[in-house]
Amino acid sequence: MKKICKGQLLYCGSEGISITKVIRGLSNVPTELPAWEQLKRRVVLPTFLGRVAVQQLCEIWQLKSGDEILMPAYNCGTEIDPFLLYGCKIVFYRVDERAQIDVMDIMRRRTPHTKVVYVTHYFGWSQDLRELIRWCSKENLRIVEDCALALFSSGPDGPLGLQGDAAIFSLGKFLPLPAAGLLTLRQDSTLKIPVLSEGARIEMIKRIQSLIRKDLQRQLERVGLYSFLRRVKMHISNRQVNEQGFEELPDMPTDYYFDESFRNIGIPRLSLGLLEAIDPNRVARQRRENYLQLEKVVKQFPDFVPLFANLQEGVCPPVFPIIVKDSSAWARALARLGIGAYSWWKGYHRKCSWEAFAEARYLKDHLLCLPVNQGLGEPHMAFIGQAVTALRLEMC
Repeated sequence: MKKICKGQLLYCGSEGISITKVIRGLSNVPTELPAWEQLKRRVVLPTFLGRVAVQQLCEIWQLKSGDEILMPAYNCGTEIDPFLLYGCKIVFYRVDERAQIDVMDIMRRRTPHTKVVYVTHYFGWSQDLRELIRWCSKENLRIVEDCALALFSSGPDGPLGLQGDAAIFSLGKFLPLPAAGLLTLRQDSTLKIPVLSEGARIEMIKRIQSLIRKDLQRQLERVGLYSFLRRVKMHISNRQVNEQGFEELPDMPTDYYFDESFRNIGIPRLSLGLLEAIDPNRVARQRRENYLQLEKVVKQFPDFVPLFANLQEGVCPPVFPIIVKDSSAWARALARLGIGAYSWWKGYHRKCSWEAFAEARYLKDHLLCLPVNQGLGEPHMAFIGQAVTALRLEMC
């Protein structure tokens, strides 16, 4: 750790945008969405956030109080709240310690009130939906594919998000966009697709400022100032995060809950303007290169367990998920070095119970995600690898 701190620190956070790009994005707003593979042959509704896409799904499918949604027990929590807003009942089903859904458990939990089966493609890896699709078709149930972590990913059956009745995307999670979600649906002439309004201006200003700050840090790195300023910040604040005293399970962050002011809000003009410059092939290629470089380091250590055994063809990984003993401690230690690692989905939605789902709790409590985003390159991956190797000697 000391050796890393003495060397050149690099900015290893998520990608930002410059003021120039903000201006360009606002002045060049396309009339159509990009022709990405995951959007072809679908009805597409651009929304403010992914959670707004879920809220719109409830509107379009006319979900109501008492309708049951079969939801994976390993979840973020943001996807739950819109369903609760409409009075739906959330019924969890099992996800194993390798983030694979249990189709038999889904079938066991079906009741006469079940309307929707919600499936998450975790970190770009596809769930096998073939058996589930056949069963849902027979039982007259709808399938939602959550592709918030699977943008630009494909599986054995093609681009993710095209097999189910609907798919949810949250573009701003891993692309330099202030806010952007998508709801995609099977083409159906009977569907009434709403026209959404633009709003949430205060929230937009906050998000734009955050993206500009991230870009500024990258620019400081390029001129050799980031390392100095980072050390000053570390010296002043020491970046120590106090542990909260939770009685049982920690609540998820407050801003994960659905904000009523986001209801029926569409994608911002700026996000539409910035989408045009995003190249899916470049994004996927860079993320895969970064992942494979980091994988060489992670696989050296038996106490680091990658969530997935290998990087499958077609996967566009947004992060590198690994299982560690204390993910919170790791995230804090890496943050001190400017590395945007996360103790992934650490919190729990306060209106749900995980008592019967030990494997989902295990993932929430032990999963650490290292950055591999498209804004990083070989030097950044080497720096992260060195940091992980040095920190391991102190923490393991």
